[in-house]
Amino acid sequence: MRISLRRTAAGAFACLATLAVLTACGSSDDTAASDADSTSADAGSDGPYEVDDCAGLDPDRAPDGYKQFDCDDAGASLKVIALQPANFAGLSEPNCPIGTDTIITVETTYGSTATSGIPSQTLCARNLTGDHPGDPGMGGGQLKEQDCVSADLAEIPCAGAPAGALAVVSFATSVSECPAEATDPIELQFQVGRDYNVICAAAL
Repeated sequence: MRISLRRTAAGAFACLATLAVLTACGSSDDTAASDADSTSADAGSDGPYEVDDCAGLDPDRAPDGYKQFDCDDAGASLKVIALQPANFAGLSEPNCPIGTDTIITVETTYGSTATSGIPSQTLCARNLTGDHPGDPGMGGGQLKEQDCVSADLAEIPCAGAPAGALAVVSFATSVSECPAEATDPIELQFQVGRDYNVICAAAL
């Protein structure tokens, strides 16, 4: 048995490239433009990950492959801050906490010749450095309240945002559930595994 890691799409499980397709084009294709199409990396452990475990880029499977490191190892770049269930065929969506910089899928493979594995965990990870794109308004990580999106629905840093940018107020299943301050709600096409259909947003 081998445990493997690969980076998962970021954004509203999502990266906002998907939202742009769904909203602007009305496409029925719910496949995310994602960083997940990468070679799995050996995690270096036969057991499940736990909160406060660390990982880093695997040089043999760069740029999106990861493996497990001791947190004081020079190769460690991420620390697990929360665990989520495995995502099977997009039927579930991780709900990582604010401050998650990277979402990583853990896969378990059986046999030395296996090229892909079965999702077993989702890791919500935070950088060990001072660079935290997953913090509110910083333009990265999973889309959350206090983040910002551009006019074409790409997640962007709130500081210095261009004209037409929107601030995320909350998420809802219908526009009627958005609070009054969400003057520019964004309706999304239904997607299995996502627990909201509207980004309640307001002009900056």
